[in-house]
Amino acid sequence: MSKAIKILLAVFISIIGIIIIAVLLTIIFFPGEKVKKLVEEKASEAIEMLVTIDKVGLTFTGIPALKVSGIVIGDPREDEPALFNMTSAKIRVNLKSLLKKRVDIISVELVNPALTLI
Repeated sequence: MSKAIKILLAVFISIIGIIIIAVLLTIIFFPGEKVKKLVEEKASEAIEMLVTIDKVGLTFTGIPALKVSGIVIGDPREDEPALFNMTSAKIRVNLKSLLKKRVDIISVELVNPALTLI
């Protein structure tokens, strides 16, 4: 194997290793509970209704995304369901814009949204 191919192979393996380490560190140190509490608090204030979320995390399938699961808006009672509930939502953002301290949303995917009209 020539020296140039060995160098290219070493660079490629190094880049893959750095990406894997970055993804693992992001998963380990992502403050899911902090983000969950902040989103619940701010959303509840904004719409003046109780907002609860089961879980907030990151997903790395394709473009990295924020995944929010178990979203409920309103206070469900025994005789009435919540005003709105959803299994999950995936929010994908432009990673380059995050470096500029801007959030540009690329897509929002809603899974099983349900609105209850009274």
